[in-house]
Amino acid sequence: MEHSKNDEVSIRFYWNNPMTIDQMTDLVYNFFLEFETISPVLNGWCNLGKSRKDALSRKFENSPTYIKKKLLRSYKKEMDERGYSKIGYAITLYKEDIEGNGMSLRISTNDLKGLFTANCKFEYETTDLFDKETLLKILRCIIKHFVPDYGCVQTNSFWEIKQCNHLGWVSYTHNKVLNLGDKYIVEKDETGGNLIYMNHTDKFYDYDRVNDCLALENFASSGL
Repeated sequence: MEHSKNDEVSIRFYWNNPMTIDQMTDLVYNFFLEFETISPVLNGWCNLGKSRKDALSRKFENSPTYIKKKLLRSYKKEMDERGYSKIGYAITLYKEDIEGNGMSLRISTNDLKGLFTANCKFEYETTDLFDKETLLKILRCIIKHFVPDYGCVQTNSFWEIKQCNHLGWVSYTHNKVLNLGDKYIVEKDETGGNLIYMNHTDKFYDYDRVNDCLALENFASSGL
């Protein structure tokens, strides 16, 4: 499996749990309180704008009032009497370039049918700034606050080959019993979910190891 230094890394988690505007505001607020403490690299987000200059001029403020205002900005007319959005919510933030690489974080919901997404994207070289434990802290933080049904960490080249949102370098599935052998670590969370990543390697994105282990085939045969 080939990759380039410009390969984009995506962290995507999905859950089926419609929320009111106030519930979504609290979720995003509490998530950011912990998320920005994980690494200095994750501090100082900006609101996405029409251009990089425009985005950098509008810093993100982590407060319930500010977050609710941002969530309502596009969808206020689509709220029903119970406080649910008919078409969903979205908040997309931009991180100032680090050594030439961009980062973005998008938290969105589609509609009352229920597909909710927490989506972090990093450039491949930017991800090299994080050690394995830092990246796992990011994943644990997402899982803790969003309680997803499933999710994964992928690079674009990986997705282009497999085209799957369930499986990746690291995968997460809720309430599944997995027997993957000693090539993988299966870390259970307090709700019974499984965070799955490779054992016996210091690399988080280990292309050679994935090729050797045929990780997707192992996961798929285990019913992930």
